[in-house]
Amino acid sequence: MGVIALAAGGLFAAYGAPGQNTPVLFATKVETAPVGPTDPAWAALTPLQVPLTPNRPEAGGPPGSLALRAMHTGAQLYVLCEWTDPTGAQTVDPGTWRFDAPDGPPLQWSRSGGEDQLVLAWPIGASATFADQGCATLCHAGPAGQPTMHAAPGERIDIWQWAAGRSDPAQAAHDGWLAADSQPPTPTGFRRDAGVPCFVANEAPVALAPRFGFDGVASYDGSGTFLFGENAIALAGDAALGRSAYEGRCASCHGAKGVGGTAGALQGLFRHKRVKSVVQYLIAAEANHTQYLGDPQNEGILNNTLTYIQALTPIPGYLIGLPQGSCGDITASSRFNHPQTGGWSVMLTRALSTGNADDVQLRPGDPQLFAVAVMDGTPATHQVSMPVALVLQ
Repeated sequence: MGVIALAAGGLFAAYGAPGQNTPVLFATKVETAPVGPTDPAWAALTPLQVPLTPNRPEAGGPPGSLALRAMHTGAQLYVLCEWTDPTGAQTVDPGTWRFDAPDGPPLQWSRSGGEDQLVLAWPIGASATFADQGCATLCHAGPAGQPTMHAAPGERIDIWQWAAGRSDPAQAAHDGWLAADSQPPTPTGFRRDAGVPCFVANEAPVALAPRFGFDGVASYDGSGTFLFGENAIALAGDAALGRSAYEGRCASCHGAKGVGGTAGALQGLFRHKRVKSVVQYLIAAEANHTQYLGDPQNEGILNNTLTYIQALTPIPGYLIGLPQGSCGDITASSRFNHPQTGGWSVMLTRALSTGNADDVQLRPGDPQLFAVAVMDGTPATHQVSMPVALVLQ
C-alpha cells in the first residue's frame, strides 16, 4: 500500500485535530524481520518523505526532510529513518574531555564536541496539542533563553532518542519520557525509563574533570573513540600535578606531552596497550626509573603522572554500557552513508507492547501519532516534523 494522507476529522478525530491532513506511515506485516538498515527488504517499501523545519528559524539553515519506512512482525516494530547530514560528516564525540586544550583554560579540564541525534516522540494517550504541532509543542524557553523540553500539562510523551556518540555504540536508543514539570537539577521535563540506561556521564563527583579513563583494554571497536564501562578505570590522580611530575621526570626521555623521544611515545598509551598494573610493573623493572620509585610519595606522584598520561589524549564524556529494564526496550542499528550521500540510515526496533507504563503501546489498526527531530552535532538547533501517524497493517 502506498503512503497517503488522511483527514484528521475522520480517522484522527479522537486526537483533537479536525481539519488537519496527517501523513500516514504504514508498517507492512512481514514474516521475516529485517537485519539492519541495509537489508534488501527495505527497498520494496515506498518511503514516506517527511518535511523538516528548523526549530529556531533565526538560526538559519534550509528545511530538510527525512525518509521513513516501517515493518512489523506482529510482535516487533522496525522503523527505518534516513536523512542527509547538513555537514556531510558524522559527529560522535559529545562532551569530550580535554586537558590544557588550546581553546580551554590552562592546566584545567574542559569539554567540547557534539553528536548527531534522531528523536521520535510519541504521545502516550490522546494529545490535542501534539496533534496540532508535533515536536514544536514540546519546546519552551528555558533559562537564559535556552530551549528546554516539556510535555503539555496532564500529558506524557514517550521519547526514543538515538544518539550517535552515546546510544549507538551500545546498539540501542535511549528510552525516556517527557513530563510537564521539570526534573531537577536540569530545567527539562525529561525522565529516563526505569532500569539501567545505555550511557551515563563520565564526571567526577566534585571536580570539573572526568571520573574514568581507559584501562588499557581495547574498546569494542578498537579505536578508543568510545569508553565502555567494562574498559574504564578510575582516574586516581590530579592531571595538573601530574604534568609537573611528568615534565620533571619523564619528558627528557618520552618527549614533551608524550610525543616520544629517546623512549617511546605515551600519547594514547591506555587506549590500546597496557593496563595500569602493567605500566607500574614496567616502571619498576626499568633501571632508569629507580630514582623515581625511591620517592617516599611515589604512589601519589605515580597516580598523578598516570592521570596526566591519560589526559594527553581526549577522554570520552560518557560511559557506555548495555541498557537494562524499560531503558533497554529499543535496539538500534545504523550506517553513515559517506561519501555517497553524507547521511544516516538508522533502524530502530521495539516490541509493539512492552507492558511498561512509561512506554507507548502499539496495536495493529490503531493509528498512533508521533513526530521526528534530527540534530546535526548540537541539540540546541535541530529540525522537527509535524505529526505523522503510524498504522500497523
